[in-house]
Amino acid sequence: MIIVAAVVGQFGKQIARNTFGGGNNQNTGSSLESIQLEVAKTLNQDLPKRLDDNTVFQSAEANGKVLTYRYSFTFPLEEYDMEVFTKNRELLLAQVCSNDNMYFSMGYGAAYNYHYTDVNGALVGEVYISKGECDAGPYR
Repeated sequence: MIIVAAVVGQFGKQIARNTFGGGNNQNTGSSLESIQLEVAKTLNQDLPKRLDDNTVFQSAEANGKVLTYRYSFTFPLEEYDMEVFTKNRELLLAQVCSNDNMYFSMGYGAAYNYHYTDVNGALVGEVYISKGECDAGPYR
């Protein structure tokens, strides 16, 4: 989970620079949406991609200002330790929320959704991260 946040953080930097770099952009909403689409398109060129022995980054999709990252695990849900998911969720929140570029983009409505399924397509869990989640926790 953490590896992906670092990769996505680089796209957050691109979003911040391209969308908000001039400081006078009056159309940040639609610009952000078009950049989210471009980020998903760029990521998908190299996907699916195995991140480690247990995780495959399947795809990315943009829906307005929300980027959804879809991952699958290489084992069934019943073999997954949900305690590990909870710990990894906190680590992912900390990494995304402490990324200045991603946090800045969230100030304009960007959000990030991490969707995890097992080898059979069953939902393991989701982590939705917006400015509200960042501000509510000890991440900033």
